[in-house]
Amino acid sequence: MDRSTTGIFCPTIDRYMATADYVELLKSNGIALKSLGLNAVALRRVDALHAVEILRDDGIPILGGDVYVMRGTRIDFAYANWHCDQGPQEAAIAYGGRTWSTAAQYIRAFPERPGEEPLFVIVLRR
Repeated sequence: MDRSTTGIFCPTIDRYMATADYVELLKSNGIALKSLGLNAVALRRVDALHAVEILRDDGIPILGGDVYVMRGTRIDFAYANWHCDQGPQEAAIAYGGRTWSTAAQYIRAFPERPGEEPLFVIVLRR
């Protein structure tokens, strides 16, 4: 991967399990969170939902996610997140299905206030 063209380095792309389609989505539509001192890339709601579809199609569970808000050109912490832990007796396929539905439901339901746009960072397994 050539970071010189994207200027984006983030754990989601570089150190975590990810597929080419997911990486391409992050590179093309992602919003770097460097202004917050984070090596992470956030996605707008529509792109985050697309990411969930990609990860579901590729069989990659979503551990959870963090939410940020964009106010104009400024990005702030929303102090909101979700997570999905695998139950002790839960089969991997059931867990994967639950992670994708939980992520999609959370992203769809997250409120959008006037003047704010929610941004989502999806957390994957290393």
